[in-house]
Amino acid sequence: MTVLPSPAPGPRTDGPQVAAPRTGDTADAGTPEPARGGDPGPVSRRFLARAALVTASLSIAGSLLGLVRDQSLARLFGAGSDTDAFLVAWTVPEIAATLLIEDGLAIALIPAFSL
Repeated sequence: MTVLPSPAPGPRTDGPQVAAPRTGDTADAGTPEPARGGDPGPVSRRFLARAALVTASLSIAGSLLGLVRDQSLARLFGAGSDTDAFLVAWTVPEIAATLLIEDGLAIALIPAFSL
């Protein structure tokens, strides 16, 4: 077994320089940091709570505006065959928009948010 002499003191120039641990550090230099994506911190929970509140508020506002629309339609045009025909014709694009746009966005965004 051969013993090599220790290198001369001073900055190393043969590779990347690593800072020496400060006095009082308790972390082991060889211990890897925990992986991201584990338990979300309080900021992430607060963000998700705010996003859920905004989504629920907008959903309720949309429902109330739909109620106002239906009441206005009934007041202005009354109950009759013309109004019924309009409501039946209105149902087709309403369902198509819900299926294609809203559900399509949900399918695209839910995997992105679950990462």
